[in-house]
Amino acid sequence: MKKKLLILTFLLILPLFLKANFIGLNQGSKPMAMGGAYTALANDPTAVFWNPAGLTQLDNYQVIASHQNLFGIDNLYNEMAAVTFPFYKINWGVGWRQVNLINTYYEQIISLSVAKAFVVSGQKEIRLGFTLKNMAAVVSDDFAEADNPSTDILGIDFPGKFSADMGLQYRPNPRFGLGFILENIIEPEFEFVSESEKVKRNFRLGATYNWRDNANFVLDYEWNRDRSLWHIGAELWFFDVFAPRIGMNGEDLTVGFGIKTKKWIFDGAVLTNKNLGSTYRISFGLIFEK
Repeated sequence: MKKKLLILTFLLILPLFLKANFIGLNQGSKPMAMGGAYTALANDPTAVFWNPAGLTQLDNYQVIASHQNLFGIDNLYNEMAAVTFPFYKINWGVGWRQVNLINTYYEQIISLSVAKAFVVSGQKEIRLGFTLKNMAAVVSDDFAEADNPSTDILGIDFPGKFSADMGLQYRPNPRFGLGFILENIIEPEFEFVSESEKVKRNFRLGATYNWRDNANFVLDYEWNRDRSLWHIGAELWFFDVFAPRIGMNGEDLTVGFGIKTKKWIFDGAVLTNKNLGSTYRISFGLIFEK
């Protein structure tokens, strides 16, 4: 009860002291289970969020969706959906994420990604990706002084502000890969009541190693003007059907699992926080042949 009161109190005063940074959005269960170390691996539709260059690893149509009730708090939800498809020799992706404290506060990002792979010097591969994002943060009508921003483009009023990400992956060989992403190239500014804050540029550098086609080990280093954080994770596949996962997101332990067939994917994840306890996330995806 004490934990719930603490979280609810924070969320209820959030619109008065908001510094919108969109760091709590749902970005899939698999990356969460692996400690958020996904920049170099990013091999499912959530690559739209983690590193658009990873979309080049998908040669068919896929859709994935995820739901989370954050830390068991009533009316506090975290959802995600992403669709990927190849089109004109370019891989495309569309994604949607939200955090919703019903009747109080809402964050949303809609993403459109494109990616292309280039083979150089035999097995060496370079993948490039770009994402255009519309970011919106809205408070309820109870906070009438809040400025819920919008962007005008060619006379069309879009809710929220625009930004962009740019990512790459480099594979010197099939076992080892590197990844990098620059998030929020444009730093949109959000203002609510008396507070104004830009969404900061964020950098991620990652590495992945595949062992015997069964295990993936991943490592990310993330930084911006205010903080830096290490992410580490691993997954081990049995018969290419079931995989347990584990990771560290900074100081927070993460665990989870994945089950997949040729037609669908199911992922689950748990993140444990020493102050807030545990939060759970599930994702379900479908795979369609071209």
